[in-house]
Amino acid sequence: MGEIVLKAERRLKKKTGYLPGVVYGKNFSSTPVNFDFNKVKKLLNIAGEKAKIQLDFENKKFYGVIKEVQWDLLNKEKPIHMDVHVVPKDEIINLDVPIIFTGIEELHQKRLILQTFKTEIEVKGKLEDIPEKIIVDVSDKQKGDFIKVKDLPISANITLKNSTEEIIGEILEVDNNLDENTDTINEGNPE
Repeated sequence: MGEIVLKAERRLKKKTGYLPGVVYGKNFSSTPVNFDFNKVKKLLNIAGEKAKIQLDFENKKFYGVIKEVQWDLLNKEKPIHMDVHVVPKDEIINLDVPIIFTGIEELHQKRLILQTFKTEIEVKGKLEDIPEKIIVDVSDKQKGDFIKVKDLPISANITLKNSTEEIIGEILEVDNNLDENTDTINEGNPE
């Protein structure tokens, strides 16, 4: 952590080329700020909406995480507001971490697909120990295999908030009626 630095300035008024936002935390009073719009877009494209950042605010460095990004309803690629939660390095926090599945192409070669039930998981730990994302390789999975929370590659320094037996994905045989370009099926939680 600390590689992604985002500068914020106190928002006195809305400025062209800047994204309005709020910075807040346990020992940090809620403050309206402006972020450079282009830098935020680049950050979101590279690290995603749950990125851990180092915040440069009023010549001081803080650690934080992007908590929420609001998007333009007419242009889904244009952020209109962003909240950053400032967190002391030694504080234990809860955070949702995206799950990224790899090996989809290898499944397709075996005429299999991945049905996902969860795309993120809640973890608890120090911000510096929490990963940006959790990568799960499904290339060696077979028809009928389940991917459960306990199968996630998680550091011993963080705690999972979900049941270890909760299913996050299942490997299914390709239905001949499905489009060949389908990577995954998203249907919510299994019954």
